[in-house]
Amino acid sequence: MSRLVTTAALLALTGCATVTDFVQDHPRATAAIAASVMLSVVLTLEQNHEHGPVMLPPEPRMSTPLTPDCAIYVELCK
Repeated sequence: MSRLVTTAALLALTGCATVTDFVQDHPRATAAIAASVMLSVVLTLEQNHEHGPVMLPPEPRMSTPLTPDCAIYVELCK
């Protein structure tokens, strides 16, 4: 999101009407922005690779029944 705001601010400050105008008028700035975005993508992919795949939360389990199983826990059913 911040990159989008930065790019919009650059376009507004330079007076360029479109991204194409900006790319043609400012090739070095365009290269710096593209390198920054690519570096962010690579670092994000590496970080996600280190932590493994995104896992879904486990399915909810049924709670323990309030009535004990008298066949197993004889002392609780006296």
